[in-house]
Amino acid sequence: MVYFSVIIPSILLHRLERYVRSCQPMEACGALLGHIEGTEIHISAFIPIPNTAVDPYHHFEFDGPAWVNCVMRETALIGIFHSHPASSPVPSEEDLQQLQLFGSGLTAYLITGSGNPSGSMFTAAYLVAPGAAPPSLLTLEPVPLRVT
Repeated sequence: MVYFSVIIPSILLHRLERYVRSCQPMEACGALLGHIEGTEIHISAFIPIPNTAVDPYHHFEFDGPAWVNCVMRETALIGIFHSHPASSPVPSEEDLQQLQLFGSGLTAYLITGSGNPSGSMFTAAYLVAPGAAPPSLLTLEPVPLRVT
């Protein structure tokens, strides 16, 4: 497997985490823009997308028209992000199931969560990758998140 790390400017990570906080207690979600340079995924911007899940406090679902617009217009679309307002930034079983619906064109996946008594935010980075065993379902492989 090719080794990747995700690189994000500190100011952009701060803005992303501020946006996530502004959506609490609901889950936030959106698109990541950037490019790949060698084995590094560089995040240069994020686009918030409304969460239209029936239960946005525990799930996320992209607003359909906003997501389609993003996919059709954003040539630098490289991944997505979402939040876990009350838990750690580890992919849930539902996250992996949803990934099968739209993840084939993506490379990076960020999850911001708290899940600790202090309530401080933590963002984790993942690489969208094919699974090892058939059927080749997509999976999320943890990769380092480098803040510059």
